[in-house]
Amino acid sequence: MQFSLFCASPTAGTRSATDRLRFRPQRLACVLSLAGILGGTPLRAESDVASLAPWQVPPEMQPVGYTTEQPPRQNERIARPMGQIAEPPVYEGIGQWSEEGTVVAGPSQTCDEEWGCSSECEIGVCPDPFRNRLWFSGEYLMWWDKSSNLPPLATTSVAGTARNQAGVLGLPGTSTLIGGHGVDLGIRSGARFTLGCWMSPCRDEAFEATYLFFGSGKANYRQTSDDHSILARPFYNAQAFQQDAVILAYPNEQTGWLDAAVSNELASLALLYRKVVVRGCDGQLDFLAGYRYGRFAENLAVDSSTEYIGRAGVIPVGTVIDTSDWFGAENEFHGGELGISAKTRHRRLSFEFLAKLALGGTRSRLRVAGATTVAVPQQAPVTYDDGMLALPTNSGTSRQSGFSAIPELGINVGYDLTPRLKATFGYTFLYWSRVVRPADQIDMNLNPSQFPPGALVGYPVPEAKFIVSDYWAQGLNFGLDYRY
Repeated sequence: MQFSLFCASPTAGTRSATDRLRFRPQRLACVLSLAGILGGTPLRAESDVASLAPWQVPPEMQPVGYTTEQPPRQNERIARPMGQIAEPPVYEGIGQWSEEGTVVAGPSQTCDEEWGCSSECEIGVCPDPFRNRLWFSGEYLMWWDKSSNLPPLATTSVAGTARNQAGVLGLPGTSTLIGGHGVDLGIRSGARFTLGCWMSPCRDEAFEATYLFFGSGKANYRQTSDDHSILARPFYNAQAFQQDAVILAYPNEQTGWLDAAVSNELASLALLYRKVVVRGCDGQLDFLAGYRYGRFAENLAVDSSTEYIGRAGVIPVGTVIDTSDWFGAENEFHGGELGISAKTRHRRLSFEFLAKLALGGTRSRLRVAGATTVAVPQQAPVTYDDGMLALPTNSGTSRQSGFSAIPELGINVGYDLTPRLKATFGYTFLYWSRVVRPADQIDMNLNPSQFPPGALVGYPVPEAKFIVSDYWAQGLNFGLDYRY
């Protein structure tokens, strides 16, 4: 049984848009014969072989020396199978492709169905949103941190309290004005800068550097005799074995004031190697490894002054006594850091999760110093190297080192303003497991025999402490990310 099918190219006047896609541009006519379908005989052409395109000639009909790789005729386009890429697409940015060639819908030859691009590094075919080689980001930080706990530094008593009971903790009518609570430095500003560069053509290996600083925060507390007629500095008397107080202001005898200030600052530097472990057309997972440096410094200063406006014992009227106590702590971390970075995106929006852990050592240094200046009328002022909380038994510099960890977590959302510029918003949490903070080093057990200009008699207190605690900082980030 034999069937014949005649196919002809539509004429120029009758060719529709669909016809132009269905038939090749070359002007040719084909006459095909369907012979012996039921008998399994091969398909044979009933026209001249020369009238067929090279790829249409069956192998059994090709004459000796015939080749299918003949040059195209003049003014004739090359026939290509549908569903292929005529020219390699050029990636111009996130979600933007320029069709310099014809890109026909169909599955990419370099993207698998499950996760992403093949290992052949044909990033130009798979729409890789992380293609740009250099990147720089700057972020404004709006962070807050863990407060430190101050001991009671200033007290007052109700009017009419006897002088020997004024400001003494635990007695009726005594209240704390400064200390006895956490010091909140509030929300502060900072910045974080990142510079990175992909080192391989496939953009699967990179080096980056990140530096951040948390602006110096300061909390000030001040009390004066203008607000409280009785003002005192409390302590535990190690000679009398009871609570006691140094009077700064008392009605008709003394006027005075007390200032307490706490300040701290945080800085960090990370030098990291970045390796892409999984990459897809809409995201990637990176492994991070490198070095981290951290520095956290905090200071506590307590200044007070009292002036004798009336006779109080043997102290002449008009005498002014100024006292200063200063506690400073500095912590430096050096260690190795590991982490992961997971990114995904949807059109202009991108999302990133960052987790890092640095392990190493923290070197802490504590400095304690004090000063007292006594100015007696008609005499030259005299200054001593001790205060009230900083006395010979605990003053000086001490150091200590120990193992510590600094984990960091971050979440960021990005929006592409242009193919190269992205606005970011996110949250970061940073923890430091081992630091020395000055407020923890204050020993309220004092031996009054050491008060200037005295010398130690009895118990050697206050003691030099080196108490270790932890620290955290967290907050919001607003930034711009530029890729080139």
